[in-house]
Amino acid sequence: MISDEYSPYKIVHHQDRLDMLRQGRQPPPLQMHLELTSHCNQNCIYCCFRSQAHGFHTAPLNVTVPTAKILETLASARDLGVKALQLAGPGEPTLHQDFRTIITTAKEYGLEIGLITNGSMLRRHSDILSDIAWVRVSMDAANAAAHAKIHSCGEHVFGEIVAGIQELVARKGPAIVGVAWLVLQENVDSVYEGCRFYRQLGVNNIRYSSLVADVDDPSYRELCRQGHAQAKQGKTDFETEDFLVFNSIETRANMIQEALLDEFCPFKELSCHVAVDQNVYMCCTNAYSAAGKVGTIQDKTFAQLWNSPEKQRLFSRHSPRRMCPSSCWFKEKNAFINYCLKSNPQHVNFIG
Repeated sequence: MISDEYSPYKIVHHQDRLDMLRQGRQPPPLQMHLELTSHCNQNCIYCCFRSQAHGFHTAPLNVTVPTAKILETLASARDLGVKALQLAGPGEPTLHQDFRTIITTAKEYGLEIGLITNGSMLRRHSDILSDIAWVRVSMDAANAAAHAKIHSCGEHVFGEIVAGIQELVARKGPAIVGVAWLVLQENVDSVYEGCRFYRQLGVNNIRYSSLVADVDDPSYRELCRQGHAQAKQGKTDFETEDFLVFNSIETRANMIQEALLDEFCPFKELSCHVAVDQNVYMCCTNAYSAAGKVGTIQDKTFAQLWNSPEKQRLFSRHSPRRMCPSSCWFKEKNAFINYCLKSNPQHVNFIG
């Protein structure tokens, strides 16, 4: 059964955007991915923003977006009809000095909010996070020693984050609280234990995934095999209606192998990535690359850029097969949206 949280079929609930795409029009985005800062109080060994080892472009370090620019961008999102706001890296969003003001303003503007965090500031902000849409805490471990090794921090930090998660869960707000676990050599032996530990902690879900890496490397394939097997068993033994286990380890590995992209990328029309360099990119996969850059908002509002003729022309001539990496995280979503956009798909009445 496909869960709501990670369904690739969410676009069916937005027929207005589909209609605009069918008409050849460029719709306002449904979702905004907004970066607040590149400052971080951890230094994860797998961080794609600080190393090009995993095929991503590095972000500028120790940069914080001015609060005025963030609030201006939120106003643009409201005015354009953006529905969802995702706050994430390259740094730790909760370290922004005006994080609480940003969250409060986004709520006032009617934006659904999702947060990806390392969890270090959860105890300080649990009161304003318990009623957002979701919080996903990057843990990657079920014990202090492994967490410290992977996140390059003191072993005491693990206990502090766990206490923050417990406090957030105890508030019993509508926010879905999840844990992210990237399978590595340092933690693959405890994937199964992660299911047990985080179910006991009271979170709503745990998601296992793998790095974007060389699929022909036998060690990588073995890592994915081991992680997948443990996550599968953990799902069997520990999943309940209140605790879901998402095992996307092999899905990510298979995604890397499937090189051919669709010629049209609808995802870039429906989502946007606003980075700490105050440039807008087509998606997180293409962030900080020249090929993925839509334009800058340093001297204009986000709404002005999104509605500009320059952006319209750029999107019109964009070709994923020529301009995007083959390891596209949104390949499955794009395939489904492109099917929905077909004017005369074959055999639609044969649903059985």
